[in-house]
Amino acid sequence: MGGQKDEIGRGPKDLPRDLARANVSPVVNHRDPLSTLLKSWRHEPPSEPRFNSGVWARIEAGRRESGALSFYRWALPLAACLAVVLGAGTALRESRRQHTDRMAAAYVRNVDPLQMPPYPHSP
Repeated sequence: MGGQKDEIGRGPKDLPRDLARANVSPVVNHRDPLSTLLKSWRHEPPSEPRFNSGVWARIEAGRRESGALSFYRWALPLAACLAVVLGAGTALRESRRQHTDRMAAAYVRNVDPLQMPPYPHSP
């Protein structure tokens, strides 16, 4: 199989040639009753005399209500940024506290008189 090429199905660019070889027409069969029905179907919504005024009334109502929504538009990103800054600040403070504790422990180990070697006294 490694050296053989397929006769059909090499890719989308070969589709017209493959259809011609298979003797298949890409055109939909127009004798299909569903196809004929779908082509003849038309949707005509009933006309509403106050449709445009109703649309503009809803747009204006949305503009009036946008005061509360505009608050949430900037409040949510602000709260997220504040949470990130507070979290980073807390992590930095904890890291510094641990570093200070380690430095204090190392200092005590180095200058503890009980752990220091005896110093010879002069008579």
